[in-house]
Amino acid sequence: MSGNNAFPLMFAALSFAVFALSAFARDDPFADIEIHVIDDSGVAVEDAELSVWFENFNQLDNVEVKGTTDKKGIFAVRHRAQVGRVFVSIGKAKHYPTSGYANVQDFPDRGKEYEKAFARDRWSEFPVKAEFVLKRIFEPKRLTFHSVDPKPFPVIGKAFAIDLETLEWCPPYGNGKHEDATLIFESWQDPDHRLSFRRKLTVTMPNAADGFYVAKMDSRSAFPYAYRADTNAVYRKYGELLFDRREERILEQRFLADDEYLIFRTRTVTNSEGRVTSAHYGRVGENPSHMFGLRAAVWFNPDENDTNLEDKWH
Repeated sequence: MSGNNAFPLMFAALSFAVFALSAFARDDPFADIEIHVIDDSGVAVEDAELSVWFENFNQLDNVEVKGTTDKKGIFAVRHRAQVGRVFVSIGKAKHYPTSGYANVQDFPDRGKEYEKAFARDRWSEFPVKAEFVLKRIFEPKRLTFHSVDPKPFPVIGKAFAIDLETLEWCPPYGNGKHEDATLIFESWQDPDHRLSFRRKLTVTMPNAADGFYVAKMDSRSAFPYAYRADTNAVYRKYGELLFDRREERILEQRFLADDEYLIFRTRTVTNSEGRVTSAHYGRVGENPSHMFGLRAAVWFNPDENDTNLEDKWH
């Protein structure tokens, strides 16, 4: 490096170091956060134990603040910390643990809002309120559970049946005893283009009153699913998973979202008035896929007419 270039670079580096030291020499602004904890019925949870982590830029010096909720289910945190994300873990006996970020979108951006936070000595103009649901433990039972990843489809372009209790293909392709759902897998591949292909899985529930509906996960909870199947829900008899790609462009795709899963009803018996008198319930999670065979996780309640889906091992 020539002498003419060395001095300006050294001066610039020194100036940056002085700026950085002066910036970080200041006390971090206060994080003013109210964490509200309620149970699955909306009632405030008293004496829940919280662990609140303030994440720093380098992720090496994260600061933990612990506490418990008051009678209103509130734990107020006022702590000096770098403006950033806050991760919360919550627990209490007879409840499923809950964890997640505390309304990250409400916090000032680390970039343009950083100086504003220093100027007011607070992360935000008003206290940030973050609500968490701590779900109660009710009646967990041992559901039948099976997962496949992946399970090759027995035939292409023709209907075949699957037993949802055992995740086995039904005869003549396997040992399944109940035709809980009928599947048709269709596959197309362009022989001249490796990235041009189409995969489609059509699912039909054969019985008149059988079907499924889409439910949302509570991703913060250790038990993210619904406690029970909703007998008043609209159970769909038909659905598709689809991925259609032509060279570098995806034309169409239909999958469940990452926070969605299926609740199903099968082996349904109805009376002369069309009312359900007997049925089995279960759920399909783990974002089922069909790209290279069936990939799915299925929980099945073996007890007739029992809508409970609170699996003991979930």
